[in-house]
Amino acid sequence: MNQLKEILNKVKQSKRDGFILNLIYAGLKKKKFELSLFYLFKEGLFGNVDLDIQPKIQPIEVGHLTSTDMASLAVKAERDYSEEKMLQMLSDGCKCMGIKYKDKFIAWAWYNLRKCDNAVYSFSFELKENEAYLFGQRTLSAYRGRSLAPYLKYQIYKHLDDLGRTELYAIVHFSNIPSIKFRRKLRARPLKLFMNVKFLNIYNWNILLKNYRN
Repeated sequence: MNQLKEILNKVKQSKRDGFILNLIYAGLKKKKFELSLFYLFKEGLFGNVDLDIQPKIQPIEVGHLTSTDMASLAVKAERDYSEEKMLQMLSDGCKCMGIKYKDKFIAWAWYNLRKCDNAVYSFSFELKENEAYLFGQRTLSAYRGRSLAPYLKYQIYKHLDDLGRTELYAIVHFSNIPSIKFRRKLRARPLKLFMNVKFLNIYNWNILLKNYRN
């Protein structure tokens, strides 16, 4: 508690955010709040188009998934979304790219060209014509450790670069060290650190703690 109070005291906030922070600290004493930290990452090629990333499994195919593929993902225990949700995401303009091995998708990832939109943190902003939001990456556990995730991510980078989408964003939980290390291997970097605050599962705030651009 003292450590959190020290962190909050160091954060420069507007009057509104200062009021919210006081509520946070008071609420924590009564266990009314749920706190979590997350990064907004910037990803992409950064002018480098020759990263030597080779998957340790062959032969594989890389391509976009269609609505007819969603049923095959939905039956996998490790999937993040229901078939209904994935179909809705496609309908809303999101795209899914995956790796197929022996006629089965073993890794996949999503991207959105309209919004950076994370429901967990109620964090959202509209994207410009040169931007994209990357999310929902998954590799089946039986195939992890074979460089599939960075290879797929790199293919998405190149595809989006061809579309003129050079500013790519991702949201990563502060404590998700493997995900952070994985992104750093691809030269991704954090842009901002936020504190997400939920009060009684009704109210939700995102407070900027650090802007790495500065």
